[in-house]
Amino acid sequence: MGISSQEVMAMLFFPVQLLAVTVTIYLELVRSAQGGVYYGIKQLPPQVPQYQPLGQQVPHIPLGKEGIPMQHMGKEVPHMQYGKEYPHLPQYMKEVPQMPLLGKDMAPKKEKGIEGLKPPYGYKKGKAGAAVYEMPAFTAELLTPFPRVGVPVKFDKLLYNGRQNYNPQTGIFTCEIPGVYYFAYHVHCKGASVWVALFKNNEPLMYTYDEYKKGFLDQASGSAVVQLMHGDKVYVQMPSEQAAGLYAGQYVHSSFSGYLLYPM
Repeated sequence: MGISSQEVMAMLFFPVQLLAVTVTIYLELVRSAQGGVYYGIKQLPPQVPQYQPLGQQVPHIPLGKEGIPMQHMGKEVPHMQYGKEYPHLPQYMKEVPQMPLLGKDMAPKKEKGIEGLKPPYGYKKGKAGAAVYEMPAFTAELLTPFPRVGVPVKFDKLLYNGRQNYNPQTGIFTCEIPGVYYFAYHVHCKGASVWVALFKNNEPLMYTYDEYKKGFLDQASGSAVVQLMHGDKVYVQMPSEQAAGLYAGQYVHSSFSGYLLYPM
């Protein structure tokens, strides 16, 4: 039984078809793997870094003393000496200026003060030697009723006398620190009307009058803000014998006060 020519051609062409199919499948696989390179499409660079798969990471570099990395286990990398191999780098602890400490050199300079008074005004040494600020301020009460007329009233019981600028033996406040001061007085009257005045250097600054009513214990008060210079004197005085009913007792207090508002 013979083989026809058509059968012979089919047998010869079958391997060629199989080879073509195999090549086509291979090229499709290559194109898919290269993402378009096969067709001439240019790939963009990846935006996300391609990290190494787990299990293939670079081992951690061991650190030596003071956090300096070591090139080999047991061998410490020498620290670079600034200012020798690299003279343009600063030599620390030598070129960095040191901040001056607060001390005698940083203390505020004392200005020339008033004769007989050491600046800074208002300071005195405490028990431990530290500077303690003390304001010129005082409050004094009258112990004896019906004081003399025409002279400063002696408010002789001291409640407070900062810097001792008020003299209870004379009833006069003498300014030590120039500035603006506040003064106030509070008086009672009994048996007669009372007329008092606040004086500065023998000049009355203000008057206060209260008319006595029989059977009543009355009271009067006054206050003023005054600018004083060193040596100025301030006091309370009764100008007239006709109104000298200034009274004080154990539970009835007449008083005189003053203090520095701010220095000048």
